[in-house]
Amino acid sequence: MKKLALHWKIIIGMVLGILFGFLMNSVSGGKGFVTDWIAPFGTIFINLLKLIAVPLILASLIKGISDLKDISKIKKMGLRTILIYVGTTLIAIIIGLSIVNVVKPGAGMPQDTIEKIKLKYENDAGVSDKLMKASEQKDAGPLQALVDIFPSNIFQSLGDASMLQVIFFALFVGICLLLIPEKKAKPLIDFFDSLNEVVMKMVDLIMLFAPYAVFALMANVIIAFDDTEILLKLLNYAFCVVAGLALMIGFYLILIKVYTKKSPLWFLKEISPAQLLAFSTSSSAATLPVTMERVEEHLGVDKEVSWFCFTCRSNREYGWNEFVSRYCSRIYHASDLAGRVNFYESIGNYSHGLISIHRKCCSAKCGDGYAGYCIRIYWFSGRITSNWIGLDFCRR
Repeated sequence: MKKLALHWKIIIGMVLGILFGFLMNSVSGGKGFVTDWIAPFGTIFINLLKLIAVPLILASLIKGISDLKDISKIKKMGLRTILIYVGTTLIAIIIGLSIVNVVKPGAGMPQDTIEKIKLKYENDAGVSDKLMKASEQKDAGPLQALVDIFPSNIFQSLGDASMLQVIFFALFVGICLLLIPEKKAKPLIDFFDSLNEVVMKMVDLIMLFAPYAVFALMANVIIAFDDTEILLKLLNYAFCVVAGLALMIGFYLILIKVYTKKSPLWFLKEISPAQLLAFSTSSSAATLPVTMERVEEHLGVDKEVSWFCFTCRSNREYGWNEFVSRYCSRIYHASDLAGRVNFYESIGNYSHGLISIHRKCCSAKCGDGYAGYCIRIYWFSGRITSNWIGLDFCRR
């Protein structure tokens, strides 16, 4: 009997988790049961993936650069990747804004539902924490994001999992390894090569638990939206996001067919475990190890190519930042909320997108309850759009 593929196991776990979540929402004490006895398994799974994300970045980046042998290759690879990245980002923005302006999600929401949303999120602890962090960072200077790339203490960066700082350090070490004699560089290169193999094996072992973890994560997501009315009001927004993603993925698949001569169905089949995991965890950091394993082991991409492309942030961020703003502005009738797409605030860090949303809420004089809902919508958008197909296309 043929063994069931991993992506089918994840899909089954996802569907069962959603159904179980709705069931527990309708049962007395169900929410507490999921929170206390089911959700922790999903948290453990995400923590395990985040545990290996930093070692994976260090090992793959340093080994990848050292394998280039020639620094000039970095320039050529970088230019090609950035051109593809910028081009597909523009397409993402056009698709996102076109859909939100045609469908107008959020328009016509009843006033009583809006007030219920305000009361629900005004005192939400998780949302309040995000609002506080966004408020602290929104007044930073225009070049603060650039300053944040350069670490003052690499060990602190490793401990805090500051990905951009870790990436910069890995790039710096890799380039320096190319500039010193090969004989002296070899021991360190061999170490990171071995570390990379160990981390990849850890990914394989952790993924055996993926279907069960996805069940726990999806059940917890449904429980988090315990108000069914508000959850249903999100459906038109979710439909717009999914439609936009479908168009964007279709665009990528056409490019894959034209430029690589590979079957789009083959590409989707091989990368699907990473995509499904991204949806379940809403964490690019947690998905990164799985994405690297699928790209290198199943898509056949050279390590020296894959290490460079994953340093770019998913280009969905730019389109969906404005998407969230326009959705919320139609709910609260706050025209000032739908500002321009801010490229800079969305680069490299999820919190930069939160800052942008918070800044727009402040300029529109929205209360904390309204701002909290906007941030929760941004989180919901991230759950659907935390995908790596665009970056996987760059690698391919």
